[in-house]
Amino acid sequence: IVLGKREDGWWIEKPIESPLQESKASEIAKLIDRKILADDLKITKEKAKDYQLDDPQATEISFFLKGQDKPVQTLLVGKEITIPTTGVKRTFVREQGKERIHRLQAGLQFLLEKNVANLRSKKILALGRENINKIELQHQQGESITLEKKDSNWSITQPVVNFDLEPSTI
Repeated sequence: IVLGKREDGWWIEKPIESPLQESKASEIAKLIDRKILADDLKITKEKAKDYQLDDPQATEISFFLKGQDKPVQTLLVGKEITIPTTGVKRTFVREQGKERIHRLQAGLQFLLEKNVANLRSKKILALGRENINKIELQHQQGESITLEKKDSNWSITQPVVNFDLEPSTI
C-alpha cells in the first residue's frame, strides 16, 4: 500500500486511489510532526524473532521526501507493545541493512493495515455541512425539490411553499 501527501490531505495512491480516513491521516500527521525518539535497549539482531523483526514477519515502511524517488529511510516494523503503567505505545523497528533493534517511542501498527478498505475514507460527500447552501433533489420522473439555506435557516424554495425546515432535518 502506498500513501502520499497531497495539497488536500493524505491519500492512498496504490493499489487504489482514495482519500485516507481522517483518523488515519491524523495519526500520520501526529507521527510526522513530532520528533520520534528511540529507547536504546541494545537489542541485537539475534532477538529479531522475539520482536517480529525476522524477515518473514516484518513489514517494511519507506519514507520519501517530496519529489524524490529514493527513500530517505526504510524501517522494518515489528511488534507493538503498550506500556502497562502508562498506556503509551512503543514499536520495535530495525533500519534496513542494520542489525540493531530499536524501540520507538511511538505506535506504528496503524501503518501496517493490509486491508485498503480499512484505510480509505468512505465519505461520498466531504464538502462539510457548513459549506453547503443549496440542495436540489431531482426525481427520475421529473419532480424536483430545491432546499436553500439563508443565514442558518433552510427552506424549501421549489416548489414554492411557505414553511421553514427544522435545522436538525437537514
